[in-house]
Amino acid sequence: MSNRNVPLIDMALCVKCRECIKTCPQKAIIVKENDNNPQCAKCVKYCLLMENLPCRPEDICIIYDQCNSCGECINVCRYGAISWVEDCREGGGK
Repeated sequence: MSNRNVPLIDMALCVKCRECIKTCPQKAIIVKENDNNPQCAKCVKYCLLMENLPCRPEDICIIYDQCNSCGECINVCRYGAISWVEDCREGGGK
């Protein structure tokens, strides 16, 4: 059984306009307010792709346990900062 695709935010392209946050029907996208945000850093556990990417306060984070992969965030991003990747978490997030 193949894993589902999930959105991934490329913070190098993200301008932090927060349109994805406003658009997400699942409220699965948040701003990392500080280094102690317990909801953030799930991206590090999410995929090996994220291991070497720094996560800083004010970065935009997706809470994958809440994300239903509807793609609204990808559609609204005018900067091409959000794209589909294969969900490589154990069990594919199911």
